[in-house]
Amino acid sequence: MYSERIDKKLSKKLEKLHSKECYSGTSGLLFNKSHESLEKFLNKSKYNNILEIGAGLTPHMQFLKHDFDNYFCLENSKFSIKYLNKNFKNIKTIFSANSQIPKKKFDRIILSHSLEHIYKPEKLLKDIYKKLNKGGVLSIAIPIDPGFLYNFARNFKRNSNKLGLNNVEYDFVNAIEHINSYQNNVAIIKYLFKSFKKYYFPFNFLPSNLNLFCFFQIYK
Repeated sequence: MYSERIDKKLSKKLEKLHSKECYSGTSGLLFNKSHESLEKFLNKSKYNNILEIGAGLTPHMQFLKHDFDNYFCLENSKFSIKYLNKNFKNIKTIFSANSQIPKKKFDRIILSHSLEHIYKPEKLLKDIYKKLNKGGVLSIAIPIDPGFLYNFARNFKRNSNKLGLNNVEYDFVNAIEHINSYQNNVAIIKYLFKSFKKYYFPFNFLPSNLNLFCFFQIYK
């Protein structure tokens, strides 16, 4: 789940606590709203085979508004794989240390708050788009980091976090985990894809800087 740039002791601690800390209190409400927002502007009532990349401990499957046959999660964390296998019996997990995409094709591929963590995001996006069936959709949720509202929320969360980290440690973890900025991710997506729907949470009518999350539905 975490970069090899974080030492093993800190990484092990974060794996156990980070998801619970993100999905509790006000932070949890906002992340849940982000998952719900990722279900907008879909063009089908059923996507047979779904792949989620980087689900961690909170797979998006819980928020789906459409039918499906098979749900796969691709993970590079053995801790996450073990947790998903134990708690989500209808998810088919795939472990890949280098995020190798399965050979099969999918009708929907989901990247919920994972693209900002990935090295060479343009390569991953090209590869997974090839894995979409005709008429499929690539669903992406990314934080607007940096951004005025997101930075305000992060500073508040940093001062009240339950991870046992001081401010310097908290900023360090975020710095080496969010390796792709919002602006860079958007620039890459716009260059690679011509047909998509882009929208924001919580204020779709305001500039991106005054929002927390941005979403893309990329149709094939």
